[in-house]
Amino acid sequence: MLYTLSSTEKENWQKVIDKCTIYDFYHTAHYHRLSEKRKEGRALLIVFEEDMYTICLPLLSRNINEIKDFENYHGTDMTSVYGYAGPIKSHEEIPESVINSFRQEFNQFFLQEKIISVFSRLHPLIDNNFILSGLGEILTLGNTISIDLTLPLDEQRRRYRKRYKTKINQLRRTGIVCKKAKTKDEIDSFISIYKENMKKFNAKSQYLFSNEYFYDFLQSEDFESFVIIAVLENEILGGVLFTITNNIIQYHLATTSTN
Repeated sequence: MLYTLSSTEKENWQKVIDKCTIYDFYHTAHYHRLSEKRKEGRALLIVFEEDMYTICLPLLSRNINEIKDFENYHGTDMTSVYGYAGPIKSHEEIPESVINSFRQEFNQFFLQEKIISVFSRLHPLIDNNFILSGLGEILTLGNTISIDLTLPLDEQRRRYRKRYKTKINQLRRTGIVCKKAKTKDEIDSFISIYKENMKKFNAKSQYLFSNEYFYDFLQSEDFESFVIIAVLENEILGGVLFTITNNIIQYHLATTSTN
């Protein structure tokens, strides 16, 4: 059986992804709701269930004529939120018969809803490519970097590139310290520096976030998030927005002062 959930059905959405072996904050209803508020599309969690098994895929549904350069076209497409989502599943091993049923109903859903194309960025740490195999083309477009935080700290640092070690030591000698942002003023400083950077580099609209976006993001109950700031003599030089979900610590947004 295949059905969909909207981001307003947050409790049911969370119950479904809680069944899965692992998920990241990209899969949560709250993160998808943030995209809806930015008019990026209507969030849907597509859920397939058969026997004890569950496969689900969060996507944003968009009217083609609301997308720049496609104003004269009509139809619906689906895409993923900013970041890495992709399908997640309830069991490490799922029978091929169940996966085949998912693919068939998935295809049928798109035909019934007259959806002309689907795009999803797949999560680099979650094994999910095989679920979508045969439904379209899977491309490797770039690499991501992950660090095994279960390793001793000395071992983690040993694996840093030499030039990064040199830069870190240089920054330490200047007196720069990193700490968790605890006050609204510190959060606002981070946001202000982020916006300055985006303006300087003429960033695309997808990277332009309002203050309310950051506040809403940091107040989420679906995942943990916090900001780490770099400070020199009480001046904030930059920062990073991190998330924690199911033992995955994600480097989400970062900025440094343009001064």
